[in-house]
This record gives sequence, C-alpha cells and structure tokens, in this order.
Amino acid sequence: MYNVVIVEDDFYVASLHKKYVEQHADFTVVYSARTGAEVLAYLATHPAPHLILLDRYIPDVIELDLLWTLRTMYRSVDIIMITAAKDGEMIRQVLRAGVLDYLIKPVELTRFTASLERFAARTHQLQQGQVGQQMIDALLGITHEAKEQQQYPKGIDASTLHKVEAALQEAKQGLTAVALAATLGMSRSTARRYLEYLVSVNRLVAELQYGDVGRPERHYKNV
Repeated sequence: MYNVVIVEDDFYVASLHKKYVEQHADFTVVYSARTGAEVLAYLATHPAPHLILLDRYIPDVIELDLLWTLRTMYRSVDIIMITAAKDGEMIRQVLRAGVLDYLIKPVELTRFTASLERFAARTHQLQQGQVGQQMIDALLGITHEAKEQQQYPKGIDASTLHKVEAALQEAKQGLTAVALAATLGMSRSTARRYLEYLVSVNRLVAELQYGDVGRPERHYKNV
C-alpha cells in the first residue's frame, strides 16, 4: 500500500483528488494539508509518505520554496505537481527539482490514474535490484526511433513491449509468462501474448519446462 499526502488549499479540489487516489486499491491518502506549514508539521511527526501530490499555489508559500524544501528534507518521497500553472520557465524549474509528473488542472481521471500507475510500476521495478539500460530507458519513456516507427499488431503496445524486452534482458536465464507477469505487474494472459509475439518475430525462443508436478510451462529466452 502506498501512502499519499495531498497539499492543496482548495477543499473541493483536495476532496476530488482524494477520491481519485482511493479509487486505486494500492493507494491511500493519509493526510491532506492546506498550507505549507501544515504539511511540514505533519511530516515532522509522522513517517514519510511514498508520494506527495503538491499544488503550486499555496497561501503561505513563496514561489517554489515548498517544493525545494520537500525535495531537500524528504529525498525518498516522490512528488507529483498538480497545478494550473503553465509558465514554461516555472515548469522547467519544477522538472529540475525532480518531480515524477506534472499535471495541469483540471486533471482528468484517466490522466491522474495513469500518473499513479506510472509511480507504482517504477517503484516496483526499481525494488527488483540492479537494472540495465533498457529498463532505465523504459522507466524514463525513452524509445529508439527504429522501434518507434515499427507497426505492431493489435494487442501489442510499443511501450509495454519495451518493458517486456527490458525484463527479458535482465533475466539472463529467461522467463515464464508467470514470472514476467509478476515482474511487470500485468496479467498472465497479457504476459503470454507479448512473449508469443516476440517468438513469432524470432526475437525469443520458447521451450517446455517440466516441473515436479502439474503441466509443463513454456520458458522464453532471447535468441
């Protein structure tokens, strides 16, 4: 379960964002603050949350002072900026502070949820230990031009495919669909679809793997 703190001076907006967060089973809002003083007082006396949803315009905060204070004092906490501010220079400063995402109000539920899921996926993958360049590229949303231009069949998404390939690169001995599903947090059927696609284009080979009991599993390895 990921603990979330909301910093938003508008009560209605804070309530709406809390509702959005708690529609996701893996997240819970542990505190909502309306000022910078409130959130700093809370953080000083409670365990740091996993994620802070931070508004740009807070009554007792000058410019981006609260963002930089949070980034300095609570480096393990990820921050998603949620604001109506669209000034390019200010956004550049926010990105320099290392925010995970920048959402412009009013935020649609689908975009809000995508941001939470990106946070959860990144956190899960970085907890697996060492990662390679392909996994880092996938986490940062970096794609290679040749792959980006490639056309994929229905049911195969380029971004997800890159993550699958990165996971296979990390697993030197190969993976089963069950193992891939657990690694990337997807369903077994989805994992199997991507693996079989890679087999069909000769980028993987599949072998039957027999256990002590039960049906054999297909084991996938890079060519």
